[in-house]
Amino acid sequence: MLRRSVQFLRVMRKIVPPVRRRVLIALGLASLPMPAFAQAAPDALPELVITAQRRLEVAQKVPVAISVLKGADLTARGVSNVNQLQYQTPGLEVEPAFGSGQPEFRLRGVGFNDYASNNASPVGVYVDEVAKPFPIQTQGLLFDLDRVEVLRGPQGTLYGRNSTGGAINFLTARPTDKLSAGIDADYGSFGLFRAEGHISGPIGDGLSARVAAATEQGGGFLHDRATGRALGDADRWGARGEFAYSGGAIDLLLEGHFGRDRSDGAGLYLFDPLGAIPADTSRRATGWGGSSQFAALLGFQPDTKPFRNNKTVGGHATLSVDLGGTKLTSVTAYEHFDRREYNDWDASSLAYAGTFFGSRANIFSQEVRLASSTTGPAHWILGGYVSSEKLRDHFDSDFQQSLGFLALTSYRQSARTVAGFGQLDYDISPKLTLTGGLRLERESRHLRDFDTATSLVIGIGVPNGKADQSYTELSGKIAAN
Repeated sequence: MLRRSVQFLRVMRKIVPPVRRRVLIALGLASLPMPAFAQAAPDALPELVITAQRRLEVAQKVPVAISVLKGADLTARGVSNVNQLQYQTPGLEVEPAFGSGQPEFRLRGVGFNDYASNNASPVGVYVDEVAKPFPIQTQGLLFDLDRVEVLRGPQGTLYGRNSTGGAINFLTARPTDKLSAGIDADYGSFGLFRAEGHISGPIGDGLSARVAAATEQGGGFLHDRATGRALGDADRWGARGEFAYSGGAIDLLLEGHFGRDRSDGAGLYLFDPLGAIPADTSRRATGWGGSSQFAALLGFQPDTKPFRNNKTVGGHATLSVDLGGTKLTSVTAYEHFDRREYNDWDASSLAYAGTFFGSRANIFSQEVRLASSTTGPAHWILGGYVSSEKLRDHFDSDFQQSLGFLALTSYRQSARTVAGFGQLDYDISPKLTLTGGLRLERESRHLRDFDTATSLVIGIGVPNGKADQSYTELSGKIAAN
């Protein structure tokens, strides 16, 4: 049988065009008896333990659309920020709007398209179960991670913060009960240098600690097409400290982090001629520049390179208490974020479209969950979530040479969310599980002191704007796995 099949394939190779040949070869191989190819069984896939459903489970047995990447794999592939995760995860897109630090997340095409600092993404981003409600918060360095879990589809009956497109969960490496340390460094093209390191170990009875830090420098491959000045160098660094306590029925994790980004902005590519400036023929060429009025207003020079000067500081406390048959978990978090960012969106020295962002955000969140044990046919979870967000923002645009004016916009925004959620999984049989979940959420948003004004060239404005929006929604989930 094997000999006849090989003779058949040899004949087909001579008389069938290449595309059809590949199809017929595949059909021919599929028709061969399996024992002829069963010389050695492939190694079994390694089991990945995840917490996507808020309990320890093997990824291969979780009935959700999920991609899991270990921290070591991310490091080996050079993934140092959340935007690069799209090249490792099917269905995930992360687009930096107009080359700025404002990412637009999409999973399976569900997402948003907006460059403003105050938007809310349908794709939730979490670090150690703490939500990052403003996408601009996600642009720091990724380092010392245990794994990342990307869940597709609505996530609301298991998570404090609701998301309709999906969720990206980053889980940091935890303190260890044995001493460990490590350093990883890379050097690449255009002077790109990355390094991260950690030290972890016990510091007392039931108490352990972990300290990690990372930096990313250089790598700018762009230059000004007129002057040759370089653009795009990174200047980022971050640090994290964790203290863990485990004793009896109590587990406690205290975490604090700090990050700074003083990188160059991203230069854009000029596809079409702009005035006397021809379209770029080199992918490494770009341009920037602003009007003297805009530069004087913001305190820098007209030829200042696009830049970032962002800072984040925050922390969280996660407390777990084993109550015997149930487990109580509390996650308390606070985050402060400062953003100063200048981008040139016309890729030229002309003052056609340049924008400066100045944002300051403070976020507090509290989540409490009560979950059943993993024994027995029924597995349930009940939770409550409260969050408070405050954002003070202004973005100023330079249209001096294109429209003849500057546009200055400022506002304050606050948001408050209160939600209750729960889910029940019941094993009808070893192979069939029924799932039901509910979520009740109340959210209110308030916009204050909204003002858009132009320069004296036109002299119009919209002062003292305000708006309020609130809703109460009930949503649910029914599934058979």
